[in-house]
Amino acid sequence: MKNILGIIILELLFCNFVFTSVTVQSIVDKFTSSLTECEGGKLDMKKDKHEWSKWKNCFGSLTYIGEDELTVLMQTEFDRFGNMHGKTITTDYSRGYKTLIYGKNKKGNPIGSWYLIFPDGRIGKMKTKNGEFPNDMEIIVKGK
Repeated sequence: MKNILGIIILELLFCNFVFTSVTVQSIVDKFTSSLTECEGGKLDMKKDKHEWSKWKNCFGSLTYIGEDELTVLMQTEFDRFGNMHGKTITTDYSRGYKTLIYGKNKKGNPIGSWYLIFPDGRIGKMKTKNGEFPNDMEIIVKGK
């Protein structure tokens, strides 16, 4: 019995335990673009489509204001063909407070896991399916 206990303790000493924790900083680091900023500054998604559709190999900022007062700032990577493709940061002001949403696009459609960072410190995670966002999300970090 002592031998087994000794072996277990030795294994624990030499094992590398890796705990992955999701933090605001880890999300920001993961989705920060290395591309240069697109020319033209911040453009309106609807009004300036002719201008931003020319963006290639850069990280651009688009604003969107919907009829229902939905206000969103989207910062996204554009590929060499001018498609929204890659890392995307969306700031949603529609609920009266700022929510940061981090994820990736492929030809303008959301792919993979997207993270939502709320003002109270909560972090949510949602997994896209067939280029669509789900109706629900999982809170992976509790707020204050």
